[in-house]
Amino acid sequence: MLPRTRSDCPIRERPAAVRCYLGVVGFYRAALRPWAPEPSDLARPREAAFRESARSKARCPARVGDTSSGVIAGDCGVVIVVAVLLCAVMRRRTLGGTGIDVSAVLFGGGTIGGIGSARETWGKGLTDDVAVAVLEAAADVGINVVDTANTYAGGHSEEVIGAWLARRHDEEMLVATKVGAVVGADGLGVSLTREAVLRGAAESRSRLGRDCIDLYLSHAPDDSTPVGETLEAFAELLEAGSVRAIGACNVTEAQLVDALATADRLGLPRYQWVQNEYNLLSRDDEAGVLPLCMAESIGYTPHSVLAGGILTGRFLPDAPLPTGSAVALRPELHADHLTSDVLRGVQQFASAAERRAISPAALALAWVISHEGVTAALVAPRRPDQFNMVRDALSVTLDTDQRAELAALVA
Repeated sequence: MLPRTRSDCPIRERPAAVRCYLGVVGFYRAALRPWAPEPSDLARPREAAFRESARSKARCPARVGDTSSGVIAGDCGVVIVVAVLLCAVMRRRTLGGTGIDVSAVLFGGGTIGGIGSARETWGKGLTDDVAVAVLEAAADVGINVVDTANTYAGGHSEEVIGAWLARRHDEEMLVATKVGAVVGADGLGVSLTREAVLRGAAESRSRLGRDCIDLYLSHAPDDSTPVGETLEAFAELLEAGSVRAIGACNVTEAQLVDALATADRLGLPRYQWVQNEYNLLSRDDEAGVLPLCMAESIGYTPHSVLAGGILTGRFLPDAPLPTGSAVALRPELHADHLTSDVLRGVQQFASAAERRAISPAALALAWVISHEGVTAALVAPRRPDQFNMVRDALSVTLDTDQRAELAALVA
C-alpha cells in the first residue's frame, strides 16, 4: 500500500555510513574548518570511496583525491572517525513507525515570511535572504528535516524552502509540511475534508518543488469532519506516492486515541508521529499524549520548545516585550507564560543555566530532548549564530531528577 519505489518517492536508500557522512558534512565545515580540508574538497571522493567499499567490501584506499586540483584527503580511517564524531553530535532516531531517520533537532520554518499562519504577521518574519542563511546554518549543524506548513506566511514559507532545496539539489534533506489550517477574513479556521487534504498536498508539492512530501501532518483537529474521512484522504496520498508518512499536530490524548481507533477499525493508515507544544512551561502532554505515543510506538516531535523565546530569559517581569520578537507579534499565544510569577521563575531557570555555563535556550532544548519519549525537537532560530545553542544542547545529558529540578524552578 505504501510507496517504496524511487520513481514514486525517493527513499534515499544509501549505505548508513554514506547517509551519516552526508548528513553531517555541513557541521564538519562549520566546526572543523580551521584544522581540516574543506568538505567540498572531500565530499565527492569520500562518498565514492564509501560507495565502492559498500559494493566490493574491499579495503578503502589509503589516499583519495586529485592533488592537482588542490584536493587533500586523508585515509579511510580519518573519514570514519570524522563521520562517527559528527554523527555523535547530531544523532538520528527513527520517527515512530515510519522507518525514516530524523536528526534529534529539526528546523521549524514558521517564522519565514511571517509568524505562523496569522495574516497580520505576513511580511514581518524572516526575509528571504535571512531565511536562506538560517536554512544553511541548520544544514551545517546536521539537521536533516525542514518543517513548514501550507499556510505559513500564506504559503511563502514553503516557496522559500522549495527554492532553497532546488538550489542545493539535496536529496538527504527531508521536508515536513502540514495541511488543515484555513486563513479566512475572520481569522484562522481548520478544514480536513478529503478535498482540502488532497488540494493542500498538491499545492504544497508545487510550492516545495517536490513530487513527494516526506512527512505530512494534519495541522490541527477538525471537529466538523469525521477523522475517518481525513485518514482516507491521507491513505490516497500514501498509495499514490505523494507523501511518505503521516502525522498529527496539536492533538489531545482523546483525539489521538480516536484517530488511532478509527484507523484500526477502517483498515486505514495510522498517524505515525505527533507534533504538539512541549516545553518547561507547557507540560500537559506528559499526562497523556506522551505516554500514549510511547506505548503505541508513535514518534513525538514537539514544537515551541523555547515557548516562543520566553525560556531564553530575555523577557523580564513587568517589562515591555522585546520589540520585533515573535512573542511581541503574537502575544495572545503566550499570555499564560507572560505573568510576573512565570517570568520570575524563568529568571531562576536562567541563573541555573548560567551556573552550568550554558545558555538558557540550550538548557531548555536539552530538557526537552532528554525526555525518553521525544524523538526530535523543532527549533526556529532567527539568525545563523543561534544554532550554537543546538550544539550546546546536544552536549548536555539530563537524567530524570535533573529534569525535575529544572522544572520546579518554573512551576
